[in-house]
Amino acid sequence: MRMKRIFLIAITLLLCIGTHAQIKIDKSKPVLIMLGAEWCTSCRSMKNNVLREPMVENLMQNYNFVYIDMD
Repeated sequence: MRMKRIFLIAITLLLCIGTHAQIKIDKSKPVLIMLGAEWCTSCRSMKNNVLREPMVENLMQNYNFVYIDMD
């Protein structure tokens, strides 16, 4: 139930951001949403280490990547 609520919040934020800011979305690519927070050590590690790996950066080119900070 909690994950469903977080997912709905993320989608709502994404839609709000899309209406109030210019986001370039390539409609031919799927959207990949990452939820994170500064207090979450796993989230920070993923954002600062894993997502910067060359192989991951290469794979991420196939997606519209959106990072939502839940703080």
